[in-house]
Amino acid sequence: MLATNDECKDLMASTKADAFKAEQYLLHYETALRQYQDDRLAFMTCKGPDSPGKSNLPGNPTQSQALRGIDFDGTYPGYLWIKAVEIVLRGLDEEKNQFVRLRREAEECKAIIHKTGGRPSWVPYLQCKYAAWMSERYIGREYVPSERTIKAWWRNIIDRVVLVKLKLSEKK
Repeated sequence: MLATNDECKDLMASTKADAFKAEQYLLHYETALRQYQDDRLAFMTCKGPDSPGKSNLPGNPTQSQALRGIDFDGTYPGYLWIKAVEIVLRGLDEEKNQFVRLRREAEECKAIIHKTGGRPSWVPYLQCKYAAWMSERYIGREYVPSERTIKAWWRNIIDRVVLVKLKLSEKK
């Protein structure tokens, strides 16, 4: 046997955690990006012992700032996730970007809460909103995606984010 049960369980738990994290970054991308930009600005403007202008030696303040930025990006916990979401969103077509926008809208208005169980409430919300958008965007095109299609699209986008994040981690 190539893999032990513990290895399999750990790998499956890690995969599930990555998918959950990717979903959270997809749904809350603007907030995470704003927080990252604020934290980066605060880091770049704070004067530490190695900040430019503190020594009497000749130096390059622009280079020092760039190196500080690289150091910050390397240590910021959500940097690769934010970057992965941005890359994936740039690669999606108009319909899928609208799908993601509507999914975020469903998250914001808490359409996902379904106290009695059953299918997630965000699915019918997306079906209605996406069908309305499609009929407005493309004249004469009446299309209501099925629950299976909605879930497959969302899972595909999440999987793309996880894959891009892993590829970015490899390059690091």
